[in-house]
Amino acid sequence: RVGGTACQYTAGVIAKLGLDARVTLLDAEMVGLDREGRVIELSDGSQLAYDVLLVTCGMQEQTCNTFAETDLEVAGAIISALELAADFSVGDAAAMERIVVYGNTLESYHALSVLESRGAAQKMQFIAPPSDEVHPMVRVLRECAVLAQLPLPQPTTALLKTLNSVPGDTRPIAVFEGADGLDKGSLDLLVGCQPPEVSRIVFLCLNNAGVVYDGRVVVDATFRTSDPHIYAAGTAARLSRRYGRDVHFQHYNSREVGSALGDSVAQSFHLATAGGAAYPAPGSLSLGLGASKVVGCSAPGGMTFEFAGSPLAMASPSLDPPPGGRALHTLTERGFLQVTLAANQCVHNVVYLGKLPLPVHKLSCLVGLHVAYLDNLATKFDEGRVTDLISYVSSDAMELLYHDHFAKFRNGVLGSSIEAVVGGAAPSSVLAGAQEAALEFVRAHIAELPAFTLPTTA
Repeated sequence: RVGGTACQYTAGVIAKLGLDARVTLLDAEMVGLDREGRVIELSDGSQLAYDVLLVTCGMQEQTCNTFAETDLEVAGAIISALELAADFSVGDAAAMERIVVYGNTLESYHALSVLESRGAAQKMQFIAPPSDEVHPMVRVLRECAVLAQLPLPQPTTALLKTLNSVPGDTRPIAVFEGADGLDKGSLDLLVGCQPPEVSRIVFLCLNNAGVVYDGRVVVDATFRTSDPHIYAAGTAARLSRRYGRDVHFQHYNSREVGSALGDSVAQSFHLATAGGAAYPAPGSLSLGLGASKVVGCSAPGGMTFEFAGSPLAMASPSLDPPPGGRALHTLTERGFLQVTLAANQCVHNVVYLGKLPLPVHKLSCLVGLHVAYLDNLATKFDEGRVTDLISYVSSDAMELLYHDHFAKFRNGVLGSSIEAVVGGAAPSSVLAGAQEAALEFVRAHIAELPAFTLPTTA
């Protein structure tokens, strides 16, 4: 594992996991790749040999890298929204005069919220470079704000042309080009919030080595690149076009993708150990990815935005339902919540904008469920019996859906029910079996479901 500032697994964490004898953590970046020798060159000048190389570096905001290439001294004045939230203090705000949030993404609104909470509301500027189209997720946030009648800051459109350091001064000079011409002045802090991209260094390493790259690292259904010894996954990877158009892993659940990558690599070693082909044929493993993903941000005014959706919903985020579907939403003092149903009556996405964050795992669990699991929500909504969706999805009756083992239980029951129907079982007996299985599940976890009461006889 080669990690940089974004690496979440420190040496201490590795030791606690009991993996210190198996995992070596290197704080360096890949700057060169020798495919023939199976060696990568690292930014600290060392080399690392590999049998299998996994490229899971993801994508990062590139404002700092862009301007630090020409003037390294300005790097200290540029940070990301994540770094801002972690390190920026009230004292920092008091010592600064001008803070620019640059970009038009969810991260930019999160940065504005952080600055507002640290007392820098009067010192911040919200500027976004010219763009042909607003990011779809930002559009959803803005539409939610309009429906909730909440003011949301809009950026001034201007392009950051140059950012140059000044000898003897910690404040660089920034030049923005907007509709009114050039705006030149000093700034204390630039918060980069542009859409993330694959690191240029990683791109050059792979491209120069002949690994196929098409906006992202191209892989097959086993996560292998054009080199069978190099795998890639995460936001920096995409499926080959022969598997479908624009299938980017950034729309998929990261945990699920990581598990699938691990399974694929493990299977290649098992096949080699068993004396079979060391690497399975392209497409011989099924991805089977469909878990929901949740994104969001804090927003100015003390609000929280959350969007949970299927991979299809994440690829095209919108408040509009898919063809044949419908949207159910309510607005209360607690906030705005929409449950969007697809044509098959399954939850396509859940969108929330409110004062307090809703538990992410709950929103995630709802995605993909048939509306019947939500106690026939659509029928109750049409009858006017549901006027507060936030309270509805947070009620005790929904707790079973959020149990850690419910998804596995549900998939098991679905699989056995389908097998029973195919085998000729009567629908009534299949239903009875499913009901009995559900009762057994509740009985096994009754201590974790205090709102549920078991019948005295079963």
